[in-house]
Amino acid sequence: MVRSSALSEAVRKARASRDETSEEGAIGDHVYFCSVAHLTTGDRLVVTLHDITEIRALEKAKKDFVVNVSHELRTPLTAIKGFLETVETGAEGENRPYLEIIRRNTERIERFYVVDKSRSKKLGGTGLGLSIVKHIALAHKGSVSVKSRVGEGTTFLVLLPLA
Repeated sequence: MVRSSALSEAVRKARASRDETSEEGAIGDHVYFCSVAHLTTGDRLVVTLHDITEIRALEKAKKDFVVNVSHELRTPLTAIKGFLETVETGAEGENRPYLEIIRRNTERIERFYVVDKSRSKKLGGTGLGLSIVKHIALAHKGSVSVKSRVGEGTTFLVLLPLA
């Protein structure tokens, strides 16, 4: 007897369709990935359950981490951009290039860390991939560069020194 409607449904579908079926479902505090297949002889099923509770907990922790990091980075960037707009209105000619550098970098760091929500839901992205690559490259005395053109594509170059 299985006390999970999702897992019971996987067994029911496999019996009805005679195809292999898989579902994810909870039993108590645990989450399981259930695969159901027919044996070639007779009318018997093979049901395997894989406890994926820890995987789901790690995915939740990762999601929470990304939300917190994104917030922590976005807050100062928003403040910097707000102050920048205020300063730009009265900026003299010689200070303009410095303000443009600040604007470019706040818009670049923001793009670097903020996830495009439509893509992240489809692909499961977190928005931290490039940041992680950059930090790993720097830790190994390497570098990362990006060349991008709208409508043409993006090239990422990771350079690492030979050991």
